[in-house]
Amino acid sequence: MKKLFLIMGLMFAFNGLAEAQLASPTLLTPTDAANLPLKKAAKFTWQKVTGASKYRVIFSNDKSFANYDANKFKCLNAKTCFMYTVASPSYNVAATHAMLKVNGDYFWQVQSVGKKVVDNSKTGEIRSFSVGTPLPPAIQSVSANPQQITLGSSITIKATLDRALAIDFYTIKISIDGGESQTMTGSGTDFSFNYTPTDIGEQQFQIDIFDAKGEIVDSNGDSFTVIAKTTGYSKIANNGSTLSDSAKLGANPTDWACTQDNKTGLMWEVKTTDGGLRDLNWQYTWYEPDANKNFGFEGYTDVTSGMPNCSTKDNCNTYAFTNIVNKQALCGVSDWRLPTNEELRGLVYCSDGKTKTLGKEEDGCVIVSKTLIFSNIC
Repeated sequence: MKKLFLIMGLMFAFNGLAEAQLASPTLLTPTDAANLPLKKAAKFTWQKVTGASKYRVIFSNDKSFANYDANKFKCLNAKTCFMYTVASPSYNVAATHAMLKVNGDYFWQVQSVGKKVVDNSKTGEIRSFSVGTPLPPAIQSVSANPQQITLGSSITIKATLDRALAIDFYTIKISIDGGESQTMTGSGTDFSFNYTPTDIGEQQFQIDIFDAKGEIVDSNGDSFTVIAKTTGYSKIANNGSTLSDSAKLGANPTDWACTQDNKTGLMWEVKTTDGGLRDLNWQYTWYEPDANKNFGFEGYTDVTSGMPNCSTKDNCNTYAFTNIVNKQALCGVSDWRLPTNEELRGLVYCSDGKTKTLGKEEDGCVIVSKTLIFSNIC
């Protein structure tokens, strides 16, 4: 019987020794002195400890944890300390926790707990963290690749920040040639924006970082140059993308709808045969109410001159048609207009170099296409 008691006593002593030597957890995230916005819950993690059945995670506004009773394993003041016991090696701190105040500094520690209570607060790692709005990043560099492109090609504009962008507090946007700001894609310190220009010449872009109030906290910008293709024509889709020469005419976003003259930079509407808005059989009266554009004659709004027919039925004039096409943003643009006489002549190829009367087929002069009758300066 004495031997049995002796063996049992050794077993208890061994277990007690094992408990006493239970390792302190190695803290993982957040890093020491991290700034936690806590607009959403923040996750605290540590390495799993062999032999630990649970963990005691303690938060305090005192680095010495004087507001924590290490003997009774409880906080002495709920306003300055809180503690939770968890089974997994992580804990999510709610953003609404009463103790955590904006611009406050806090400390945390994790204790390993075995089958018996184990207190390793004297040896466990202690890390600090602060709560508040993170510092805004600065735009370290911007670039446009390529720096010079031909019209219809795509360009990638990039921005590199000096620190990660806290997306809950800041946004990064780009505007090109004073246009509407658009959000850039990316994360951390690298962001980009893909863009297909519709204008020729040098174009400026500006990248801004906005805070939650919509105020700009940093800006940077540069420029790129767009040149026209020197020869040939390009097929343009309803959505504005450049198509292959084999593309077919249609109403889908990626179907052919316009033709771009790469030499002049003009884009021309291509008429359809589907009975829709741009059917080649519709007829319109000429009408322009703007005195600065009509040279003293505004024209006719509907059937006051001839008997036009069109898809709008009750307003068959060029002004109404222009507004409808612009509202639809045909081929990705919204500044369509009627062509000038000189621009119309650009549709005519004369082998002898002489301009003939548009609409007549004469020796050495062939109309390229009767469907390209509406234009826009790209």
